Amino acid sequence: MANRVLRYAGFAEEPEFDPDTPGTPDQFVDIASASLDAPSDTQIEYEGGMERGPRIHRPGWYSPTGDIEYAMDIYTIGRVLRWALGGYNFTADGGSGEGHNLHEYWGQAELLLPTFTSFLGKDVFEHIFTGCTIDTLTINVDDEYVETNLDIVAARDKRADIRQTTDLTMPDQYPLAFHEVTAFRGGDGSDDEISAIVKSLELTVANNVDADSGRGLGRRFAYRLPSGEREITMSLDLWYENIEWLQSMWGGVDGPASGGSTETDMYIKLNAGDDGELTLYLPRCVVTSAQQQPSGRDEVTQSVEIKAYVDDVERDDNETVRTELFASLENELVDLS
Repeated sequence: MANRVLRYAGFAEEPEFDPDTPGTPDQFVDIASASLDAPSDTQIEYEGGMERGPRIHRPGWYSPTGDIEYAMDIYTIGRVLRWALGGYNFTADGGSGEGHNLHEYWGQAELLLPTFTSFLGKDVFEHIFTGCTIDTLTINVDDEYVETNLDIVAARDKRADIRQTTDLTMPDQYPLAFHEVTAFRGGDGSDDEISAIVKSLELTVANNVDADSGRGLGRRFAYRLPSGEREITMSLDLWYENIEWLQSMWGGVDGPASGGSTETDMYIKLNAGDDGELTLYLPRCVVTSAQQQPSGRDEVTQSVEIKAYVDDVERDDNETVRTELFASLENELVDLS
């Protein structure tokens, strides 16, 4: 048994759901934490009347779940967005930077998202999970690195030997930090910057993956992992300088209007310099909560909750898609489809 710390995650997109032979990971990340693991309560107990305690058990439903968290970089986020949203378009040399390609992502209407295999280094062995589907993607920006959290539902797991450090090809690009993120409300992503008042933000894509819907006869493991309702939300902690966010929720200046909340759009830009840039665009948003709750002499902050709604967005090739979130990524990666 190796007496060392070696924890990593590798990913490989699957050509078909839950392959018998896992592919080869084409990217690795240095993880902050991982709870993705084998499930519990995997036995079916028969509650007969012969004994006071259980006497008969058989293998039951099996579906691993858990999360992987790591500091986001401008390269690995590309596949993550594809797996979380589904819609994808690639334009060679379509970026504004020299040698940069353009990757565009949006929420697809289909229930079955692209799946992938996860390879988790756990010190003494590599834990492999096939049929991975992103239940929830969270991008969190606070006071240090931009953290990416993948909450995963998988079909099954297996073991492999732990890799050597020299086998792990980590991104050359540094993880993004909070000062490389800017936020805009309204405009075209170049006006109406609100970065100075944003203390932290969290963007969440929830796919509501239903593992039970993948059950079928003749197999302990899922035949598919369909997604349910997609919910895209954002939480903001803001410097308290006025009540514009509350008025947006009200839809009125002095109180709630009969017409309801005011709609707006939001842009989040993550700039990695020469390595590329990611723009997250929410074309149609509503402030669902805007609270200011003073306590003693402590600083008052505003806690704002935003929900995104479907709207028409034009891609770089002039095609129109309907989505709550549209992501444009520029880097040197080639076509991910």
